[in-house]
Amino acid sequence: MNGYSGPRPRTLRRLAALLGLGLACLLVAASPASAAKRHVPFGFLGTVVDPAMAYGESAATLDAQYALMAKNGIESVRTNFDWRFANPGPGVYDWTVTDNIMLAAGKHGIDVLPIVEFTPYWASSQPGNHGTLQPPADYGTFATFMTAAVERYGPNGAFWKAHPELKANPIRQWQIWNEPAGDFDWKPTPWAPPYVKLLKAGYKAIKKADKHAKVVSGAVVGLNTTTLTPWKELSDLYRLGARKYMDVVAVNAFTAALNGQSAKAAVDRNLELYRRVRRVMSRHGDAKKPIYNTEVTWTSALGKVKKKYLAGFETTQKGQAQRMTEYFNRVAKDKKLRVKRVYWYTWFSGYTPARSFNNIPSFQYAGLTAHDAVGKPFRRKPLLSAYARIAAKLEGGRKTDDARTYRGGKSAR
Repeated sequence: MNGYSGPRPRTLRRLAALLGLGLACLLVAASPASAAKRHVPFGFLGTVVDPAMAYGESAATLDAQYALMAKNGIESVRTNFDWRFANPGPGVYDWTVTDNIMLAAGKHGIDVLPIVEFTPYWASSQPGNHGTLQPPADYGTFATFMTAAVERYGPNGAFWKAHPELKANPIRQWQIWNEPAGDFDWKPTPWAPPYVKLLKAGYKAIKKADKHAKVVSGAVVGLNTTTLTPWKELSDLYRLGARKYMDVVAVNAFTAALNGQSAKAAVDRNLELYRRVRRVMSRHGDAKKPIYNTEVTWTSALGKVKKKYLAGFETTQKGQAQRMTEYFNRVAKDKKLRVKRVYWYTWFSGYTPARSFNNIPSFQYAGLTAHDAVGKPFRRKPLLSAYARIAAKLEGGRKTDDARTYRGGKSAR
């Protein structure tokens, strides 16, 4: 798609670190559904939306997909705001794609968490060496871009003034990069020192433009068995002073489960990851800081992907729905974890045999909907119905095509 690389590729090794997390926890029983009481803050239930939808699909399709999200309980989306495309030259801005995202999300009352990443070649410190994955030569260029982004989509943003037909739903949370510890997403070695400089530049610019905005760290995620676990990555960030420049710690929580393990056992492993991250946060005086799980999934790829390509989190469609339901219930109820938002990976995937999907074929079977290619129809999967059921329980009722409104007209915010 015109050279667009998407959110990032993945590798099988990123999941290996998590295979040993088999510690047992007691199952937290789900409470009865209620149409009157919310159990989670607005925006808790979200999904990751591949930017391909904004770059390739028509405005009508984009609108229809965001309407479908709202009706099924999705209150927030996490998607890319690509620096290189939105800022193609010094002082030059092209907000076409991000405007399309904000139009659809704004119309349907869905919060947007942008992942701001990919350095423009003109600003890159090494434009000839994977230039978009390198830090900027001057971190001030990133600060300037973040200022411009907040001035467009923040509380007093030009976008909202240009669209008085929308009820303003400004961006108040910004994520700086996706998975900076991975060389598929951020090339410098060592990764952490330049990332903390970028985080600092972005934080200061965002806070100056909107003092009440929250800055979300790049997600910590397991990359191998020893040196790059989520808790080790987070320790590296704290060691370099990142505590002052992040309001929320992001975790991309992929965990594998051994063959035949129950949904409870699979979720046990995932929650143990949060506990280890939380212990690092507590040691650094951040016990009260929230965590966002910016990507989590189990796929229905069991029996559809060759054994040599399995990542360890494959199950059946039934098992996928069971794990998702168990997961949302338990994370919502375990207040000690302070996980305030969860983004299911992903809104759509092909659900057709493929040699690769972000380098792990199993992700082809992760989506809440099925979608083969730009211009092709989106097809509802059984997993979306499971999502809608758990969302109605945790949010206190079913929604209209506006995430802010329950069926019957009551406000959800």
